[in-house]
Amino acid sequence: MKKIIIIAIVGIAACLAFILPSTNNNQGITFTSSSFDESLEEAKDNNKYVFLDISTSWCGYCKKMKSKTYTSKEVGDFMNGKYISISIDAEKGNGPEIAKKYKVKAYPTQVILDGEGKVVAKNVGYLNPKGLLKFVQ
Repeated sequence: MKKIIIIAIVGIAACLAFILPSTNNNQGITFTSSSFDESLEEAKDNNKYVFLDISTSWCGYCKKMKSKTYTSKEVGDFMNGKYISISIDAEKGNGPEIAKKYKVKAYPTQVILDGEGKVVAKNVGYLNPKGLLKFVQ
């Protein structure tokens, strides 16, 4: 009987481990896993802007934006319908090239682009949820 109870508890815990993180991810900004070029193409095709988060793994304010600002339900509700959002590490993959192209000198930097990749607006530094909403509107 003990084995059945333990197996049931482990099964429930495993199910919760899969369910709870996905629930939290739906509250904030949904960042695409598409490439930078694919994101621009998608924005052009859907008449949307690209929200580009350029950060690094060592940047404290970048981590704070990812954990506090980008997870805000209010921010996600506004952004997910209007933007193709992409997050790029400025030191990995094509990140250095993109950071150079948009003249990024400090982190975090947020850039709003049209479907052609032209800068519509740019912000350097940390933004809380209210500040980000003001920037993207």
